[in-house]
Amino acid sequence: MKLLIILLFFPIILFSREQLGILDFDAINVNPIEARALTNALSTEINLVSDYKIIKQSEINRRLKNIISECYDIQCAVEIGESIGLQYIVIGSISLLGKTYSIDANMIFINKDVQKKEYRITLKSTLSLFFKNKNVEYL
Repeated sequence: MKLLIILLFFPIILFSREQLGILDFDAINVNPIEARALTNALSTEINLVSDYKIIKQSEINRRLKNIISECYDIQCAVEIGESIGLQYIVIGSISLLGKTYSIDANMIFINKDVQKKEYRITLKSTLSLFFKNKNVEYL
């Protein structure tokens, strides 16, 4: 999990206290509760290794005064980020094929004056490797 975070956020890790929004990841062949748990775990790990101010889905909904559901594409994410003043937003998906989980995360730089930039990482593993030191075990 830490490898995913370091690879995804390394290009801009030097900036501090910028707001990073994380939308709930799309669940593909995965229980939505598990997808939300993995999204929350990603948020926690990012918070541990960076100086970003993490803005989770619930806070994004509060700021927008409504509930956003199924925002998994870049255009939707950029619109949300711009409307609430985020500098970055992360969207992605969590999928399961056999016993292999795949996390596809896409971090988008939001700035009206600069062309949109994005950093993308895909990590495939069994779930236990994502939480190597977390005492989490799935059967």
